[in-house]
Amino acid sequence: MGSYTIVCADCGATVPNAPYHRVCPVCGGGLAFRYDLTSARLDRDLPGIWRFIDLLPLDDPAEIVTLGEGNTPLLPARLGPELGCRLAWKYEGTNPTGAQKDRGLAVAIAKGHAFGYGGAIIASTGSAGLSSAAYAARAGMRHATLVSRGAPLERVIPMAMLGSRIVEVDGTIEDTLELLAALRDRYGAYETSTYRRANPYQSEGAKTLAYEIVLQHGGAPDWIVIPVGGGGTLGSVSRGLHDLLEMGVIDRLPRLIGVQPADYDALAIAEENGLSTEADLLSIPFPNDLPPTLLVKLAHTFPHDGVEALHAIRDSGGVVATATDEEVLAAQAEIGAGEGLYVEPSSAVSLVAVRKLTEAGRIGPEESVVAVLTGSGHRETHVLAGRRQIEIERVSPADGLERLAEACGLETEVAR
Repeated sequence: MGSYTIVCADCGATVPNAPYHRVCPVCGGGLAFRYDLTSARLDRDLPGIWRFIDLLPLDDPAEIVTLGEGNTPLLPARLGPELGCRLAWKYEGTNPTGAQKDRGLAVAIAKGHAFGYGGAIIASTGSAGLSSAAYAARAGMRHATLVSRGAPLERVIPMAMLGSRIVEVDGTIEDTLELLAALRDRYGAYETSTYRRANPYQSEGAKTLAYEIVLQHGGAPDWIVIPVGGGGTLGSVSRGLHDLLEMGVIDRLPRLIGVQPADYDALAIAEENGLSTEADLLSIPFPNDLPPTLLVKLAHTFPHDGVEALHAIRDSGGVVATATDEEVLAAQAEIGAGEGLYVEPSSAVSLVAVRKLTEAGRIGPEESVVAVLTGSGHRETHVLAGRRQIEIERVSPADGLERLAEACGLETEVAR
């Protein structure tokens, strides 16, 4: 396996591999990992994402914690010709907990366990909390999930079934995050939240999405489309692509498309106004009464890894797109009926972006596009219950035969 060093992305200081450092001990800056790319291989005889162990910050294969994450399918899209491009879906719903978060949390929990932590904690009511709980259970670690007041029971139950202790904070999400930060800073809790300054190791696991896309595609596609909440996945994919470029696996960078909810569009605002710093993003004047959205996993007014995501999009010559709830509902149904994939609403933003950019002529008819579908829809059915109208036909045993035959595409006496 390869070797790595940890450096501060701000002051450049070299940071020891142990004990655990969340940020630079010198200046408090964010951490970055440097690998020996001259000797790194992409085909180690290990399962899933761990075939890329040379490019992950793990010291010994014996430290691996796995549920079979990674190696998700890249599927040619039947909708591609209609949309006017060569489209493929990178479907992350086949990961163990049904989302791309498993890549990052497998690495985060493996490192926490290797560092000797007996437990982990996260503030989440979405994919990250579910994944963190699953991998903590697999590692034999205790786990707690902080949720803010009124968290939907449908999201909490799966984490509890994975052994996580659920603690509801009588306050807002901001209050919840402040409490977690205090626990981390005062008592040294191991936090697994999926942004780089909370846990730099998890962001390295997310890079494996880039490695798989390029290897499965047979080279760099022209475009990669990624839903954006906090921006961490897009930033990690960019770093993975730069690894491959430096290794000579690809000779150019794909252009990156980040897709956000229409009302939670900090990156789109930043692009329109030339913003580039964390202070810029924090200063965007979002109203306090933003409407609720189906895209709860992407609904960030401040994307914690937004600066890195913006840089990655600009560096690649990419673009930011947005999607409304109505567009997403239509896209989710289209992906389901047209591709056989039941995806969560936050995944369906990828189709919305591809359609808008092909119609605008930004994506050309001969260009290849890989659109990431971040998670399965099976965990999000409750979100749709109040928004989606399903047509249900009723028949009786006496009059249903011919209608059922018609529904199955069979020739009926009525049709003849």
